Amino acid sequence: MLIVTASLGQTFEAQFSQRNVPDPQRRNFHKWLRFYLDFMQKSLAAMSQFAVIDK
Repeated sequence: MLIVTASLGQTFEAQFSQRNVPDPQRRNFHKWLRFYLDFMQKSLAAMSQFAVIDK
């Protein structure tokens, strides 16, 4: 699983503060952010294996 950079984590936390998200829910959001980033990295890697043919 990917590690979220400090700057992204701080930006994420700033949004939580602005939206008054409770602390217990913040941990879940951070977990889902890591899942999403991991999924996107794996999906893009898989997609790059296919050749793109322009018409």
